[in-house]
Amino acid sequence: MTTHLRHDATSHGRLNLEQQRKRAKELLKAALAHEPSALARVARHIPLRESTLRLADAQFVMAR
Repeated sequence: MTTHLRHDATSHGRLNLEQQRKRAKELLKAALAHEPSALARVARHIPLRESTLRLADAQFVMAR
């Protein structure tokens, strides 16, 4: 399986957890602002539901 990580998200082959948290927060903010690309990314991993998207959901998507 191929992973798609940005260079700044890794350090010597390890994930930079602080950077991953920031990216999850950015994804959450974009999805809540109804940005199409963010919504599409979330929809690939999280089923549609009526409750508000949470940071944990964005972190789950980032982990995929």
